[in-house]
Amino acid sequence: MKTKAILYLLLVLLLITACSGKKPGKVEGDSTKSSDFVFEEEKSIELAERGVLHMIKTEYDDFRKISTDKLTEALSEEVLKEVETKVLNPSGEFEELVKHKFSEIKDKDGNKYAQVLVHAKYTKADRVFTVVIDNDYKISGFF
Repeated sequence: MKTKAILYLLLVLLLITACSGKKPGKVEGDSTKSSDFVFEEEKSIELAERGVLHMIKTEYDDFRKISTDKLTEALSEEVLKEVETKVLNPSGEFEELVKHKFSEIKDKDGNKYAQVLVHAKYTKADRVFTVVIDNDYKISGFF
């Protein structure tokens, strides 16, 4: 029960972090509004898969380099270790990333994000990771 509560709190924390991105406005180096921004599917999928692999391999510093500042602050060493011991380790040995699904989503303020579902195959139990990417191609949410 304690594990479920911890995982639930982690999910809520990450969801709040993912949805608290930039306000609508100009995209860096672009004259369009963020609501008009169009994500490159291939670039988004590559970033999501890289983020998932960094988490799986416990390369937390590398994961933080491709994440927003807010997500980096939310993912303390303690939280990351908890995810590792309660979610990743019970899954068995990682085998491969088998598929993904790309979509664009909006928050309540109209900010667009790329969302990529990444299916990871393990020896005991597969995992599906949800990676949210902002228009600067930084990971802003990871579930």
